[in-house]
Amino acid sequence: MENKTTGKKTVQKEAKPNKDGFNLFKTRPLFLIATAVLVFAFVFIFLINPFHFNIGFANRKLEIEKTTNLVKEIKKIAEFTTACFYEELVIEDTKYKYKERKVYKKSDNWYKRQLGLGKTEVGTQIDSTEIGKIVLIAKGKIRAGLNFSKLTEDDFKIQNDTLYATLPEAEIFDIIINPSDIEFFHRDGNYWDEESISELVSRGKITMYDHAMSENILEKANKYGIEKMSNIFKTFGFKEAIITIKETTATDNASIIGLENKSL
Repeated sequence: MENKTTGKKTVQKEAKPNKDGFNLFKTRPLFLIATAVLVFAFVFIFLINPFHFNIGFANRKLEIEKTTNLVKEIKKIAEFTTACFYEELVIEDTKYKYKERKVYKKSDNWYKRQLGLGKTEVGTQIDSTEIGKIVLIAKGKIRAGLNFSKLTEDDFKIQNDTLYATLPEAEIFDIIINPSDIEFFHRDGNYWDEESISELVSRGKITMYDHAMSENILEKANKYGIEKMSNIFKTFGFKEAIITIKETTATDNASIIGLENKSL
């Protein structure tokens, strides 16, 4: 190339790349592969998490969501019956006719006693005469179990594949004696209307309640509740379910179901 100013020829050398420098175009495929590997590793470990690593916030958020969903599903069960008590009762009642009469003390004098004199009134006495009797046979059932409507998220804790659950203490749901399960064995007189028969059935329920409690129905309901729920929780995907029963203040279950605390 000729330099017009001096008339001398100068030679311009071609620029050659620096062998020691960084060339993005040559390293780009390797860079993309490395980036893809890192992204895949992040998704596999932190999101899929097949090895159940404790990954801090992400893992905690997943456990909270799983607990919330679990509580919602269990609450749908509401009353979970785990024990029943069956009994056939003989209930009877008698109607009496009452008559009041005066009571006298006879005189201490022999002569007056012979003449019927000197009697002193000391009070009255009630005499009763049976005028009617009813005997009925009633078949009844008592249901006991766990009330899942009382559950909260604080009653559950999830750690990896293990569930820790605290369930409410068993309670009696109802005492059932259906009209179709009542048979009149004996009934005389027209002294028993629907109201009096209903009262007899209520007395029968009280007796059933006392018998069921003596047979430890609530303890059995707790025991079977733990066994059944352990199997149910495993269907949710937990390998192990550690279940305890929440201890509550003792209450009179008879008053809860509307019965007086007395027996026949």
